[in-house]
Amino acid sequence: MIQKFESTINNRVHEELGALYERLLANLDRELSVQQAMLQLLEEERVALTRASVEGIQETNVRKETLLLKEKENSADRQNIADQVKALP
Repeated sequence: MIQKFESTINNRVHEELGALYERLLANLDRELSVQQAMLQLLEEERVALTRASVEGIQETNVRKETLLLKEKENSADRQNIADQVKALP
């Protein structure tokens, strides 16, 4: 009976861990997307700086702020997931 109880707990932990890993993978996909968008934006910013386009520079700054906020959210989510994994028995 104890063995069956331990097996049930192990199965539940395994399922929770699998779900957390799936969330982590999705988080890393989002992070990769943000990083790719940032790279593209920095290339656009370089063009705006070369042309001395004030409007272009302001636009890229706003978009960079948005991407940085997304990155901050992703980082907080990733830390939350890691904390949940750490809390599993």
